[in-house]
Amino acid sequence: MPGETALPKDSPIMLEWERYKSTDEYVNAPKWAAVSEHRNGSLWESFHRGWAVAERFHVAEIERLQKALESVLVGGNHLALLIGTNHPPYTASHDEALRHYKLEPDHDTYEAWCCWRAIMQARDVLKPYAKETKNA
Repeated sequence: MPGETALPKDSPIMLEWERYKSTDEYVNAPKWAAVSEHRNGSLWESFHRGWAVAERFHVAEIERLQKALESVLVGGNHLALLIGTNHPPYTASHDEALRHYKLEPDHDTYEAWCCWRAIMQARDVLKPYAKETKNA
């Protein structure tokens, strides 16, 4: 059974939790929840607040990761310039690339192709989740 991991005290979610605990809404939530006809509304309000904070945090994190992904994709474009236009597709295997280059695996062009291939494969996995970049 998976265990629970505490969030760091400086996590945006924990900071918002500490702020929320000082509000009247938080103080009154247990009182309202004790009254059966208000229980669902009181619990829903607490859940909704937590969800909204987590959503803001995750949206910010996704935006940060998208910027990092854009940088990696730009790097992939630069690698593509190094390997030129006469290269195997990124869907080719390493063995196919070695046969194409007719070189030992430590050759710079093959190594650059391997890096480009990894970036392109990561792009394919992340594409449904990432904004397209102008340089991708």
